[in-house]
Amino acid sequence: MHRKEVQALKCQILQPEEELAQVRRNLKTNTRHWLEVFDDLKKKHQKEVAALVKRLARMKELALRAERERDECKDKITQQRHRIYEVETALKEVKEKNTRLKAQPGLDHETSSIPSSKGIRHKKITKSRERTGRKPRPARP
Repeated sequence: MHRKEVQALKCQILQPEEELAQVRRNLKTNTRHWLEVFDDLKKKHQKEVAALVKRLARMKELALRAERERDECKDKITQQRHRIYEVETALKEVKEKNTRLKAQPGLDHETSSIPSSKGIRHKKITKSRERTGRKPRPARP
């Protein structure tokens, strides 16, 4: 009977040890599966991060290009404003000169000491003789 009790006690001791060994094997298997899942998720996350980094770089490039274009447009606007200012200033000067010249009395050969041959505009002398309708005479030899 003592043998049966010893055998029963051995079974009681071995059964939990076998269960513990089985639990340890299951734990190793589960750990390996979880690590595989974690690696898969990590790879997927790294791909997503890489795609987002690439997209961010593209967005930065587009933003820099837009800023350069904006700066170029501002420069063009500034140049156009300077040109408009120059043209308006020149126009104002011409208008002032025109006003001054219009205010001066009409100076021509009749109202000044400038001879008619030096005048800017030569008036065409009109013929005061009326035509009779006859043919002109032949020239004398």
